[in-house]
Amino acid sequence: MNRYSLILVSILFLGGCKSAMKKAEDNFLSAKYETAIQMYKKILTSSGIGKENEINFRIGECYRMSNRQRMATPFYKAALDGGMIDNDDLNFYYGMALKASEQYADARAQLEKYVKAGTNTDHLRFARAEVKNLASVKEILEADSHTKIQACDAINTPAAEFAPVY
Repeated sequence: MNRYSLILVSILFLGGCKSAMKKAEDNFLSAKYETAIQMYKKILTSSGIGKENEINFRIGECYRMSNRQRMATPFYKAALDGGMIDNDDLNFYYGMALKASEQYADARAQLEKYVKAGTNTDHLRFARAEVKNLASVKEILEADSHTKIQACDAINTPAAEFAPVY
């Protein structure tokens, strides 16, 4: 009897355990991106897992999906530098993350790579438009603004104020 209960407990214990990667993926698929990021980073620090590129891409995706593209940039770069080539959208998302990080020349180069080799038609159309837009960013940034902003101490105070007028 004792032997059977030990076997039963072992089966239940092993069946109830999920791998850390599976738990991170479940969090990602459930849109629990911050939890997934922490889990992926913990897995990434483990030695010898052999899926560093995939994990870096997933961390980048978590940041992108939670509208933090600037923070995704180093993880997309790590995935590309590590040799992740089987993901067509990586070049596109990395280019958009570079744009969000205000690295316009690098973003343009990355998106041009995607335009040459990408297969997702929606992303291709968007990437072509972004390449054209990024070509004129330097001119836009150097253009003189006709707007002058100055503090109006008579109206603005250190207190939080908001009063809509009808």
